[in-house]
Amino acid sequence: MSPKTATAAKRSKSTAARSKAAKSKTAKATATKTATKAATNTKKAATSASKSVSAATRSAAQAAKLTAVEETVALVRGIAEVISEHGLAEVEVSSGDTTVLLRTGASGASATVAAPPQVVAHVPAPAPVAAPAAPAPAANGVSEAAAAPADDANLKTVTSPFVGTFYRSPSPEAESFVEVGKVVKAGDVLCIVEAMKLMNEIEAEFEGTVTEILVDNAQPVEYGQALFKIRVG
Repeated sequence: MSPKTATAAKRSKSTAARSKAAKSKTAKATATKTATKAATNTKKAATSASKSVSAATRSAAQAAKLTAVEETVALVRGIAEVISEHGLAEVEVSSGDTTVLLRTGASGASATVAAPPQVVAHVPAPAPVAAPAAPAPAANGVSEAAAAPADDANLKTVTSPFVGTFYRSPSPEAESFVEVGKVVKAGDVLCIVEAMKLMNEIEAEFEGTVTEILVDNAQPVEYGQALFKIRVG
């Protein structure tokens, strides 16, 4: 081989080697770029998935909290109905981690979670008791009491159906239900007797005029104790 031919062959081999090296470098660069892009896409997908899980968790927590509140409100309403129906003074109910305590009294009902309305029982006054007849006048004398028996037949006594506290008005600031001389009819409220923390409205069972109020306001009364005298007719 001539020197010229050998030089040309050497140059061709060198050119081929450089071309191969360039192609290898380009392939490595392309592979690196592809891998980087894939890693970026994977990271974005993971971030998006994490956000979705967080949002779902928050929604579930809010829904659970709302459900718990609704259940508690329903529980309080149910207890208030039981107190009103059975005339109870205090009821305590536990459900899971929630404990609800309701009390009723003169100032209204109280609860640890909600405040239901005051429980007021409407109780008709017991059957009137006729006042005892006046003693008969002396046989040898004339007295003004001679006409009393006829009048006393129309005088009725309203008594307390409970042991409790007598109130003439619905609240300290309000006017009394009745006064001496007032004409009442059947169904009119005469007073309140608080018994076992319940405010019981005592109603008249007949029409007449209040002639006497026998108990002072806020005083204790016994079962069957006379509260009012009312003249009927």
